Amino acid sequence: MVKGYKTEILFSPENIRLFNKNCGVKKFVYNLFITVNKQRYEKTEKYLSAYDFSKWLNNEFLKDNPEYNWIKEVSSKNIKETIIEIDKAFKRFFKTKEGYPNYKRKRDNVSFYFVNDNHIKVERHRIKIPIFGWLRIKEFGYLPNRYKILSGNVSREGNKYFVSIRCEFEGGIIDLGKKTGGIGVDLGIEKLATVSDGRVFENFNKINKKLIKLEKRIKHLNKELSRRLKRKKTNKEKLEEIREKEIYKKWYKSLSKEEKEKIKKEKKEQARLEKERRKESSYFFNNKKLNKKESVNKKVNKSKNVIKTILALRETYRKISFIRTGNVKLIVDSLVKKNPQFIVTEDLNIKGLAKNKHLSKAILNCKWGYFLEYLKYKCEKFGIVYKKADRFFPSSKKCSNCGNIKKDLKLSDRIYHCDNCGLEINRDYNAALNLCTVG
Repeated sequence: MVKGYKTEILFSPENIRLFNKNCGVKKFVYNLFITVNKQRYEKTEKYLSAYDFSKWLNNEFLKDNPEYNWIKEVSSKNIKETIIEIDKAFKRFFKTKEGYPNYKRKRDNVSFYFVNDNHIKVERHRIKIPIFGWLRIKEFGYLPNRYKILSGNVSREGNKYFVSIRCEFEGGIIDLGKKTGGIGVDLGIEKLATVSDGRVFENFNKINKKLIKLEKRIKHLNKELSRRLKRKKTNKEKLEEIREKEIYKKWYKSLSKEEKEKIKKEKKEQARLEKERRKESSYFFNNKKLNKKESVNKKVNKSKNVIKTILALRETYRKISFIRTGNVKLIVDSLVKKNPQFIVTEDLNIKGLAKNKHLSKAILNCKWGYFLEYLKYKCEKFGIVYKKADRFFPSSKKCSNCGNIKKDLKLSDRIYHCDNCGLEINRDYNAALNLCTVG
C-alpha cells in the first residue's frame, strides 16, 4: 500500500535560491518542448516524444547553443520528470482533442521532484533530499522513517515551503467493527452535503467567519496591488489627453461616411497584423531580439511595497485553501466514522458545471472534486464500498416514495412536490434517498 505524507520545511536563503533555480529551468524545458513540437507540426514533421526530445536537448540543442549550459546545473531527474510530464499532456491531448498544453508562466507554481536513489534519509526532526541536503521539519516525528520512500517533491504554497513523500508499506484494510446500513450523499451549494440518514452539513464558505474575513482581505489586497502597479499621470498629461480626444472627435465628425468606413478598415487591418506579429514572437529562442524589446516595454518596476502586497496575497490564498480542505476532511471523516456498508455519490461533471458564470465561483469554492477524491481514499482504507451513480441518473427529479419522475423541476424549487403520491420533501434529502437506493 502507498501512502503520502506532507509537512512544512524550514528553508534558508540559499535553499530558496536553489529551489527557484530548479523551478526556473523546469519551466524553460517545459516551454521549449511545446515550442519545438509546434514548429515541427508547422513543418509537417513527426512529433518529438519524451525520449527523442531528451536526446535532442543534450546532443543537439545544448551543443549548438552553449549559452544555455545552465540547464545542466540543476537536477537531471527533475528535468526528466518535466519532459515525461509534458509528453503525457500531449498524448492526453491527442487522445481526447481537448486541453492543449499551455506555456508555463513566471508566476505559476512549480515543484521540485526527486526519486529515492538511496540518498533520502528521514530522522525525527529533519529530512535529507538530493541537492538541498538536510532540511529541518516543522512537525517533529511526523514523517515515517521505517517505510520505504518511493519519491517526493518540494513545493511552495504562498510564502511557505512543503515536502511531500510517497511511502510504500505493508498494511491491509482497517476494520472499524460492525457495519451499519448504506448511505447516499447529495452535494450542493446551499448545503454542502445532505445525507440519506438525515444529517445535513452546512456550506463552510457561508459559516466560517475566518474564511469570510480572508475573502474580504483578498479584495482589499487586489485593489491595493492594482493601485500600486498603476503609474499615476500628471495633471499636464491628463489635460493633453483630454485635448487630443476633443480634437479627434471634431475631426471625425467632419468626415464623410466613406472616409469613416475607410478608417475602420485600416484599424481592423492593423489589429490583424499586430495579432500575427505576436504569434510569431512567441517562438522565443528564434526571435531573441524581438522578445527582449517586448519584455522591456512590458516590464513594471516593482517597489518594495508591491512585493509586500504580492507576498501577502499568496499567504492569504494559502490560508483559505487550508481552511477549505480542512473542513472537507472533517465532513468526510464524520461520514466514514459511522462505518456504513456502502456510500453512494453523484458522478458530477465539475468542469462543465464550472462554466456557468453565475455559479462557477461558488462551485469551485465548495471543493467537490477534492471531497469525492478524499471520500474514495477513506472508503478504500476502511473497507467501505464506494459507488458513483450514473451521470444522467435523475436523483433530484425522481420521487423517493413512488419513483415518479418530475420533468419540470426547476433549480429554484427547494421543496419537492410529487404529483403522483403527494409527497412533500426537501429536494436535497430526496436526492440523497434516491442515491441510497442505487447502492
